[in-house]
Amino acid sequence: MGLRRIMVRTAFISVAIGAFVTAANGQRELTLPKAKPKTHELQSKDGKSINVEILAVTANDAKVRRGSKEFRVPMAKFSDKSQAYLKKWGQENISYSFDVESAHRLLSSGGGVHHYGYEVEIESRVSVDLKDVKIKYQVYNTVNEMRKGDHRIGVWYARRDITFKTTAGSRTKDKILWRWDGTFGSKGRIGNHLGGIWLRIYHKGKMVHEHKRLGSKVRGARWEG
Repeated sequence: MGLRRIMVRTAFISVAIGAFVTAANGQRELTLPKAKPKTHELQSKDGKSINVEILAVTANDAKVRRGSKEFRVPMAKFSDKSQAYLKKWGQENISYSFDVESAHRLLSSGGGVHHYGYEVEIESRVSVDLKDVKIKYQVYNTVNEMRKGDHRIGVWYARRDITFKTTAGSRTKDKILWRWDGTFGSKGRIGNHLGGIWLRIYHKGKMVHEHKRLGSKVRGARWEG
């Protein structure tokens, strides 16, 4: 009897090892059952209930899934309690996505001094309004100087663009006067004097996005906050 038990156990181990070997060879894979999606019970204005998986929430509607079908339901269709829950869910499950572009711009000139700087445009792809946003940036020139600044946004509305200009220095025809009083650069040869920009987007104190426009001074630079 003892020998028979040993033989059965040995056969079971051999089968298990064989299954893993065939998976490793690409002939067959062992898959675990998928976890069931977490559903939530929501109510409509007329008191009807439905269990759905919440996918996304905006100020105007909620994207939900029931079974294999997805729907967008206007927020006004839900009860006040469900609306409050969905808004809270949306703030706790934000999918951050931004598209950042920065370009050299002449902001002002006079008295033989030309003020250039970075104009930054950021497209928000976030589906909810963001409160308490701060954009911190570091701009660089090619004479090993760096200037820090920030741009604050009280409410950044969903899927809206924002544009702002950085602080920087100034340039005369003869030499660079890196006065940090506006913007910097040189007329006609901006790229030779701008060393790049590095910015970070913070939402309620948490960094949610980072952007670098690479220049000669941004590479290898250290973030100084």
